[in-house]
Amino acid sequence: MRRSVRVGGLAVLVAVLVAACRPVPPDATLRSLADLRDGRLIGTSVEPAQFGRSADATLIASQFSSVTPENVMKWEVVHPGPSTWNHAPGDAVVAFAEEHGQRVRGHTLVWHRQNPAWLTGGSYSRDELIAVLEDHISTLVGRYEGRVAQWDVVNEAIADDGTLRDTIWLRGIGPDYIRLAFEFAHAADPDAELFINDYLIERGGAKAATLLWIVASLRAQGVPIHGVGYQVHALVPSLMPTPEQFADEMRRFASRGMLVEITEMDVALQLPSDPTTGPQQQADAYGSAVMACLAVRECTGVTTWNYSDAESWIPGEFPGFGEASIYDAELRPKPAYERIRQLLWWNLRAR
Repeated sequence: MRRSVRVGGLAVLVAVLVAACRPVPPDATLRSLADLRDGRLIGTSVEPAQFGRSADATLIASQFSSVTPENVMKWEVVHPGPSTWNHAPGDAVVAFAEEHGQRVRGHTLVWHRQNPAWLTGGSYSRDELIAVLEDHISTLVGRYEGRVAQWDVVNEAIADDGTLRDTIWLRGIGPDYIRLAFEFAHAADPDAELFINDYLIERGGAKAATLLWIVASLRAQGVPIHGVGYQVHALVPSLMPTPEQFADEMRRFASRGMLVEITEMDVALQLPSDPTTGPQQQADAYGSAVMACLAVRECTGVTTWNYSDAESWIPGEFPGFGEASIYDAELRPKPAYERIRQLLWWNLRAR
């Protein structure tokens, strides 16, 4: 997930200057601004424990129109034994979203990480592994039929060199596992929007080319795939495409009938961060991605990968990096938060 380019450029600067001339109403939240923008959503990933803290729960409900369960619908949590299911945490996310009128984005049905030992250590024939996959997807998606609007069906199927990633699914089933996963999910909930989700595709290159080929191939076969999710886990100082470059990449998929969405975004700083330049570089990176989404009609929204530095996964995965979110550990909004707010407001005023 590491990447490094120059953020943003002139377009970001111009947009921010324009926005600064038209002050954002002080009581306008990200959600209230996004709600006015043709159904485009602003989301965050969540864990059920956050709902028990009043400040967090209020922030999630007021600032975001979409929530993604960060971990509790992944295999190791929701399906810990061959015949054992743990639906309570996922149910809590869906119930919170329904109470507050938010979309739920299900995450994730097929991935090479966070799988239980009974799955990764099992010895399955191809037919047996297909049956395991179908049972998992049918049970999970079927449980939330009509309640989870979108699913990340297949996550990170492509290696960084553009080849299909070596996973239990590729080894045990073959490339057809991608097609099968989408067909199983569609059968369980015909109305859900089904996405393939990956990182390092916002600048084009080998991974994006392979993903474009997969999407085209699935579409040609009549497979029910509806969208492409962009993970944008950036490290600052890092290489981000300009808004124009990012939007052009999105349009490559949109032109093939795909929805696109920024499904996981955070921008980590090298620690200790420079209090002068770090937050502004971070705001530029978030702003570049939001501008790209706003420029593409088929971009349905932007989801931050959690909302506060206290909840971020980055320090555990990338030692020496952190402070990746739009709120700090005390739930104070950072310049990145204000940049997104300004861009949403500017976009509304410019229409």
